Amino acid sequence: MAVIGAGVAGASVALGLAREGARPLLLEAGGPATGGAGGDGLVRIGIDESPARLADAVGRQRAASVVAASVRGAAGLAAIADAAGVAIRRGGTVALAESAEEAALLARDAAVLTAGGATAVMLSAADARARAGGLGERFVGGMLVEDELVVDPGALLAALRAEAVAAGAELVPSATVIGTLDRSDGRIELRLAHDAAPVRAELVVVAAGAESGSVDRTHRDSVWLVRHQLRRYRRRGPLPASAPPAGSRNHGIERWLVPAGGAGDEVVVSGLRWIEGRAGIGERDRAPSPRIGEALDRLAREWLGELLTEAAPAAEWVTFCAHGCDGLPLVGGAPGQPRRLVIAGFGRSDLALPHALGLAMAAEIGGAPRAPGSPLGLFAPSRMV
Repeated sequence: MAVIGAGVAGASVALGLAREGARPLLLEAGGPATGGAGGDGLVRIGIDESPARLADAVGRQRAASVVAASVRGAAGLAAIADAAGVAIRRGGTVALAESAEEAALLARDAAVLTAGGATAVMLSAADARARAGGLGERFVGGMLVEDELVVDPGALLAALRAEAVAAGAELVPSATVIGTLDRSDGRIELRLAHDAAPVRAELVVVAAGAESGSVDRTHRDSVWLVRHQLRRYRRRGPLPASAPPAGSRNHGIERWLVPAGGAGDEVVVSGLRWIEGRAGIGERDRAPSPRIGEALDRLAREWLGELLTEAAPAAEWVTFCAHGCDGLPLVGGAPGQPRRLVIAGFGRSDLALPHALGLAMAAEIGGAPRAPGSPLGLFAPSRMV
């Protein structure tokens, strides 16, 4: 068995397969210390979409099953991080509402999160403003999700890979898969870049994020890239180091207040931009865009006002994440190709949920029946046909 991509999704599948007694190859295009994992380190519950809006689209029971899987995934990753000595900021995260409409949506979100076993607590306007650390009277409420975590994503991914290798998986770094071919003997041949010897496997799991369509053309139009540009600013006035990150997001913009302790605290402002799967030259450039940076500056000044310590950001960076073209991840067998599976398209929610679903996928590959209430059916690639 071969797993293409050693991010959280791929490493979790490999870990699950190894626990089932298999010896999967875990192929990573980068080096042993590279790969995708939660660019901002937030271990989110659910998917990027509002839990209430997801429930409106697929039904409350299915939306709750996504939440339940995420809760299990977050707990599993926390256990791996603890065992490896990776620091975790516990205490949850706070979503802030700036209008009555946003507060009402958060209340609906909290109901779906609670139905899925998460701990979601609605906050009064006074509590929300206190957690926002003097950012003004604009907040009318908020929601604390206690199950969400903050972690160093690179350190967490390294610990997860080490766990998979210890269980029996073989990590193969610098293995760039450029195509697949069905052989007459029933196996699948993986063609590697740089004239490396091909790999042959009886079953292949594609977990290559936004590159999944390049690896297996079946998913070329189903998994799209999203560019995520972030700027970090310093604000006056520290918050308690134990305070949970607090922020808001809408229309592709996120703003997070991250307690840093010491003389001041950080505010991370970020913007997202969809990039169609066959992006043109330069679309995948990791150099920050000055135009997007100017827009983020305006948002930072609007949010911080006099609390902004200096006009220039303290740091700026770009990450990329993969989304299913309908906003949902793809998890399961490719239509008509049961030996080719995919797990990709989790967007920014690329830690807790893919860990849980990767382990669930591995269990099904090993012959286990699908667990009652599993959300795997919701994310089946067959919905794209």
